[in-house]
Amino acid sequence: MVEAALVAQVDNWNIEIDVETAADVRRTLIARIGQERLNLWFGAGAVWKRDQSGVVIDLESSFLLECVKSFCWDELKAAVVETLDENTPIRLVHTPRKKAPSAAALSSVSKVSSVSQDCNGYSAIDYVSDRIGVAPVSASATTEKAPSRTNQGSDSSTIGSSARVPYPSLSPSTVYPQTLQINQTNTGSTAQRVRLVTDASPWKDFIPGACNRLAYTAAEMILERPGTLSPLLLHGGSGVGKTHLSKAIAEQLRLRHGLRRVLIMTAEQFTIDYSESARGGGFASFRKKYRDVDGFILDDLAFCLGKQQTLSELRNTIDNLIRNNKQVVLVSDRPLNELTGLGSDLHARISGGMTCNLDPLDAETRRELLERLLQRHSIEVPESAVSTLSKSCGGDGRALFGIAFRLLAQQRAMGRKLTHDESLAASLELIRACQPVVRITDIEKAVCESFRLDPKCLQEKGKAKTISAARMLAMFLARKHTQAAYAEIGEYFGHRQHSTVISAHRKVQQWLDANAPLQRGSTSVNVRDVVRSLETALQVG
Repeated sequence: MVEAALVAQVDNWNIEIDVETAADVRRTLIARIGQERLNLWFGAGAVWKRDQSGVVIDLESSFLLECVKSFCWDELKAAVVETLDENTPIRLVHTPRKKAPSAAALSSVSKVSSVSQDCNGYSAIDYVSDRIGVAPVSASATTEKAPSRTNQGSDSSTIGSSARVPYPSLSPSTVYPQTLQINQTNTGSTAQRVRLVTDASPWKDFIPGACNRLAYTAAEMILERPGTLSPLLLHGGSGVGKTHLSKAIAEQLRLRHGLRRVLIMTAEQFTIDYSESARGGGFASFRKKYRDVDGFILDDLAFCLGKQQTLSELRNTIDNLIRNNKQVVLVSDRPLNELTGLGSDLHARISGGMTCNLDPLDAETRRELLERLLQRHSIEVPESAVSTLSKSCGGDGRALFGIAFRLLAQQRAMGRKLTHDESLAASLELIRACQPVVRITDIEKAVCESFRLDPKCLQEKGKAKTISAARMLAMFLARKHTQAAYAEIGEYFGHRQHSTVISAHRKVQQWLDANAPLQRGSTSVNVRDVVRSLETALQVG
């Protein structure tokens, strides 16, 4: 009932009939598409209610109404069927907003004595909203009158955009420095569940290691002199810490240099904002919002590929910021040479900055991250279990959060410290899920692409030095990362004897021990770097 009251008074601004049922539909939809996408397509101020005609959703604009019909209609219907029944009608309406709620409308829920914004435009109350299923409310909602959508979009003094979706927290346990105090008289026993006081920060939580050393060094250089290393492109696979590091940069730009106008958002949000401005003719406020800032951080750059008008506006925005010595950070899931749809102009501008790769987390970094998570949640497991778990899971850091939560639940269920075997048993399902299946054909393809060789050339009888070295590396990786026997590996690579595979394995191990140089094309590269890049491509580590 407390959550229903919060939905009625914080999210909807007024009491509607059967609000609790409408809130159930909304929570079911969040489970399907996530809080961020729900706020993006429905708008943070959408009114959810249920009356005699069925489920009614009052959206902030006709543009959002069309977006819901185009992108989320199937998920919305599925959420209604799951919560209510398949015969319940759904209506999307748009009622123009005239006035935002007063502070008195929120006083019956809680009294926020101090709300501070972090570098991503979050306020303390946003974190409370994320945890109890209530749409985020910006700090400006506590004033008597909130600015209109047009004014919010052009307000360059706000970090982030209170009219858009707040940037998601990297992990369920990462919150920025802030203090939130709830009036216990109004909230009763829920005060302790809602109150959030923490000193954690993305910069302190980021773990530098061999897998991300270059990117971390580049971030330190940016924080020494913002704007001198711009734009910076951070790229890497899923779960390697790209978004975490970009958020840490935004936080430190604000804390170390007092830069208040640091805008961090996804490329999807940028695209939607641009589309809204194009429809409403509000390019002046759009450009003021994105160009009158001290720092601009854009996540998921690949989302813009193929969207020529958006890319043109993004290029002009980046040009303007670089000319004014402002810091630009771009985040992508692929390297610059694979972002083929950017266009030559934007490609050249990014090339003129710095690009840094973040590899999958190595075993040492995974161990340190897992130890921090266990300590944060007061989970007690043997050191041997921590070592085994960190070595067994893949390079995706998110898997470690899942393992920590499984161990926490198992520890609470048993009411005592877990043993080594109990820790492994509780995490076995996640470990199996995050371990990639590597085939000999995958290794052959990765090696040929790395050495720029023709496919299948490793299976031929040729003994050219470049092909021979590449074939030995492929045999070494096949023995290390597959269950294939020596004879099977030799048969695949040109019907060779198993003794040839054993000799190749020993030879590559000698190269690694001496970190010998290896000729790759016209350049000479250390063999350890070659093996590391191949294992990154195979998503093993």
